[in-house]
Amino acid sequence: MAIADAKKYKFLYVNVNAEGGASDGGTLIKCNLHHTIKQIRVRLPDDSTLLNDDTPIPFHIIADDAFALKRMLMKPYSHISQDHHEKIYSYRLSRTHCVLENAFSIQQMRLRFFGN
Repeated sequence: MAIADAKKYKFLYVNVNAEGGASDGGTLIKCNLHHTIKQIRVRLPDDSTLLNDDTPIPFHIIADDAFALKRMLMKPYSHISQDHHEKIYSYRLSRTHCVLENAFSIQQMRLRFFGN
């Protein structure tokens, strides 16, 4: 499990589950990031506004469907019978995973021993 910055593709957090067999949701619950966020010991970025809008938007972590929904966590809709707006939301949210995939690709190029 990893968290990467969307602007610079910089890893902000990485957790490698050495035990194996744990689901994504189980990995989140066991990792120290979950505990520090829950105990408010980690400082998440402040709310910020979008272009041409004065409404502050809180910081969110984008996750896949395996994670339990939390206040700071956004995930796609999981039910099959999604309406048009839910499908668009789920598609756009799933596109954000490209940031993390790109961060891993950049890291792989830097450290070639991760490749084949």
